[in-house]
Amino acid sequence: MAERNRFRMISNYRRNPSSPCAPLAMLAAAGIFASVTAPAYAAPPAGYKLSWSDEFNQGVGAAPDGSKWDYHLGKNNANAELEVYVNDRDHAHIEADPTAEDGQALQILSTNTNGYESVRMSTSGKHPIQYGFVEARIKLPYGQGIWPAFWMLGTNIGKVGWPACGEIDIMENIGLKSWDGQNLSSLHSSEAENVHGDYTKNAPYKLADGKTFHDDYHLFQMLWIKDAISFYVDGNLYETRTIAEYGKNPWPFNAPFFFIVNTALGGAWPGNPDKTTVWPQNMMVDYVRVYDGASQTPSAPVGLQATPAEGKQILVSWKGDINATSYNLYRGTKRNGGDAALVKTGIAVLSYMDVGLSPGTQYYYRVAAVNPAGVSGQSKEASATAIVPTESPYYSKPIALPGKIEIEDYDRGGEGLGYHDSDGFVGTATYRPFDGVDIENTNDTGKGFDVGWSAAGEWLKYTVNVAKASTYTVSLRASAAGKGGTVHIEDESGKDLTGPIVVLDTGGWQNWQTVTGKITLPAGKQTLKLVEDTGGYNLNWMTFTR
Repeated sequence: MAERNRFRMISNYRRNPSSPCAPLAMLAAAGIFASVTAPAYAAPPAGYKLSWSDEFNQGVGAAPDGSKWDYHLGKNNANAELEVYVNDRDHAHIEADPTAEDGQALQILSTNTNGYESVRMSTSGKHPIQYGFVEARIKLPYGQGIWPAFWMLGTNIGKVGWPACGEIDIMENIGLKSWDGQNLSSLHSSEAENVHGDYTKNAPYKLADGKTFHDDYHLFQMLWIKDAISFYVDGNLYETRTIAEYGKNPWPFNAPFFFIVNTALGGAWPGNPDKTTVWPQNMMVDYVRVYDGASQTPSAPVGLQATPAEGKQILVSWKGDINATSYNLYRGTKRNGGDAALVKTGIAVLSYMDVGLSPGTQYYYRVAAVNPAGVSGQSKEASATAIVPTESPYYSKPIALPGKIEIEDYDRGGEGLGYHDSDGFVGTATYRPFDGVDIENTNDTGKGFDVGWSAAGEWLKYTVNVAKASTYTVSLRASAAGKGGTVHIEDESGKDLTGPIVVLDTGGWQNWQTVTGKITLPAGKQTLKLVEDTGGYNLNWMTFTR
């Protein structure tokens, strides 16, 4: 996988079409923290009937059905991956599994006994798919350098190449600890002015805290209709993309595609396996199913909740309907919908952060489900009162200095108090997902998160407690793919305490270097403001040492 090319409204990775799946990119809406009960079983939308499947129940020890699947063999040279793909029964066979729906499942085994070996299977030339409801029940492997995926490519790839053929990533996961409960869906296509440019739209789904995709089976699902694609995990909608979003950029997703299921090993995005990686690794596929049909009007959502949040915000959440491709939100200030008005349409997740509210005012909410067949009735009502925002330390007490500050742990309080972000982009990570700060997972030493997509005038505040008045060295961890820029630190009065700290081009958005400056601080509790003078860099952490 080549170096990342940063955009504000899309996040691109330029990569070879033989790569296993699309990489980390844009969180187009608020993060999802759905509570999932495992194991998950199929629940296709009303009006859809099974048209094609592989149940992987040919008998224990049997090879996958050759009438449905072919193997990609040999070394995959894309993305600096390490694996050699093989087709022996040790690495791909039907396994007895009491947690599978019918007691049998496909096992894709990844090993490191004779070099890195794994399996990549596809339905290319077997059974093209165009539209329908797609569902795969999969238990994922895990560990550093492990990269499983369930994805699709356009059948015309041999004629037009990638990404012009289009790519649909239904399931993608990398073996970082922070990804144990995260799935990424993606659409790849060409840029309007460059048939070889990767125009990417993607979104993550996050399981409830403590749950992982390798502990149990989960359903990775897609509702694909003309001009629109919606993604679900365990029936929970978390993303819808439509042709209308693409403007002049091509939409190649109204054509036949084929399936690919594989586990890649190593590579530029997940990193390589290390001493913590457990071998062998199993990817268990209970089934892959395709349903054809026509959408029916969805049912009214249930389980609506409204919860006050910082920054004059109220979080509204609800349970999903597998028939829905988006939701409409209604809000009023009178009970029983007396003055309810439609405030947001096209919500492609199961929650919405309502912002800019009047502190002390009680708001009443209802929500309706939408799909091409129509709009449901409205849900039962939920209410909450917006609170008065106040600035406070993220971990309840000031950060002790000398010491380390993680850039993403800026003060609470929301826009204008704890931070200022000048765009509508929400980053790619599920850390603090309802803030406007552009947070993403980082590949820097220690992993965790960084703040990216910097812009001139944006800032972050940190409440600190300085042990001793002194002059300190500020060491700032930064990266840049381009000319870089400058940043400085102010005190509460707006006085510049450091002057410009220069971030130079480091050769990549995840190529990290440490830059330094000097700062003189009084003792005691105080607030520091990290101000971006220009855009053009990522920031991970800063330390203060005497």
